Amino acid sequence: MPIFDFLIFLTMDNKETYWVVIYPYVFIFNKGGKTLFYNSETGESIFSETNREILELSKPENMYSLLVDENVLTKSHVFRQIIEKHFGELIPFEKCNKKPVSIYPQCLIERQEEEELIFELKELTIMLTGECSLKCIGCDYIYKQCLWCHKKADVIPFNRIKSFLGFIPLSGVSQINIIGGDILTYVSIDEFLLYVTEFKVKIRIFLHYELVNKHLEKLLKLFGNYDFSLVLLINSPFIYEVLLEITRKFEKFKVNYKVLVSSEKDYENAIKLSSNDNLDIIPIYNGKNLSFFVDNVFLNKEDIINSHVSMKEIFAHKLINTNTFGKLVVYPDGQIFANVNKSPIGTIDDNIYKIIQSQLIEGSDWRSIRINKECLNCLFQWLCPSPSDYGIVLNVKNMCHLSP
Repeated sequence: MPIFDFLIFLTMDNKETYWVVIYPYVFIFNKGGKTLFYNSETGESIFSETNREILELSKPENMYSLLVDENVLTKSHVFRQIIEKHFGELIPFEKCNKKPVSIYPQCLIERQEEEELIFELKELTIMLTGECSLKCIGCDYIYKQCLWCHKKADVIPFNRIKSFLGFIPLSGVSQINIIGGDILTYVSIDEFLLYVTEFKVKIRIFLHYELVNKHLEKLLKLFGNYDFSLVLLINSPFIYEVLLEITRKFEKFKVNYKVLVSSEKDYENAIKLSSNDNLDIIPIYNGKNLSFFVDNVFLNKEDIINSHVSMKEIFAHKLINTNTFGKLVVYPDGQIFANVNKSPIGTIDDNIYKIIQSQLIEGSDWRSIRINKECLNCLFQWLCPSPSDYGIVLNVKNMCHLSP
């Protein structure tokens, strides 16, 4: 409703009171005397100073409706925006003398039986071997920021990992990532792939691109025998012609490319590969490029407002860490991690049901949410992405330019 029509609507009626009703897909966030109305269907926002009417409207027991007089409506800029942007509506009291009910947005969690918890595990990363002949810069810190290969002194025996994976058909696992070291030096790679491909889940093998020519014959043979996708890991700087040749060799197969960038120059080189639909460009912190992160990775108000966060995502941000939830990492020594930057949460010899159960309680890695001091006082607390590994590595709680 245009503002002019809104004012006519108020003055045409002799009654002095109206119900302001907020729609169920609108969230109201109040922090430090400021209010944010967020429409999870359209991604639009309305900002306002917090007042008595807004506080009353925000209370769950008021069910998103409030009776206000004509004087309040005429003077209220925020109520005009609510009607004009379809965040809610006005209902004259004479047409509805009983309080309207709008469903306050809240997440209801059903209690699960213990045997059902296994379905919360969706993705499993298995580091079969830590052996590798490469000497990559960043081998000791890249894997702490994203899913990446790295060296480690152990190799997991096939029979041991096979015994552990017996639970997969009874779980919610839909993806298995296989990683090293140099994963193709794992002597039982054929046996392992033969076993896991029987689970009918998505299989991804991660390999550094500099190892492709070394293992080209083996890779082509594996592609012929098993159903999996290859993820090629690419450090910057890289030789464009070498990558172009690799893409030609694998154009008939399922291959994804992940390119690390730590500067604007790296990024400019990486986007040369942007014609490839299966390309991910990943920023990486090397201890010397904080300004690159501040300028290109840290969020500002516009980034958050324009991201269009859905209702489901807002509820998820309040309950779980969407970066880590449902994911476990197995190291070649048998240790299991929910986050490789934290302590292990068990081993493959432990009860997998108990391990998953431990991650469903508040404060676990799976449920690490934005409850630090800075975020608690911020209007955008639940619109922001969940805390990430970048924050752990940089030792910052909130990777943004916002001040509460």
